[in-house]
Amino acid sequence: MSSLLVHLLAGISLALSATLSAEEVWVHFAGHVKKPGVYKVSSPATVEDLEKACGGWTEFGAANRLTVIRLERQGNRLIDDLGEPESKIYRLPDVPREDEKLILKKDDIIFIPEKRVVGS
Repeated sequence: MSSLLVHLLAGISLALSATLSAEEVWVHFAGHVKKPGVYKVSSPATVEDLEKACGGWTEFGAANRLTVIRLERQGNRLIDDLGEPESKIYRLPDVPREDEKLILKKDDIIFIPEKRVVGS
């Protein structure tokens, strides 16, 4: 086999493995988004990917304060030690990441809060 073909096949293999490493998950969009609801997105995802998925932010949406609310699971149940649903809240700088992309999990809630008005 020629070295060109070997390099080509190796490149295709790397591209496929990079493509397959992304996972699609259903997440909920709420707050100041143009189309609130449940959408399938790739994880990890950029903030721009999330914005496209829900049709964008409203004029009052503060994307720099994006919040991810994650329901913690034990198997298929959303439950803590006391039998109550448990959640974690991540503000944008603290959302778990892979490189610069946000790692999302099934049923995460992406919340876009309202912009703060300063000095009104």
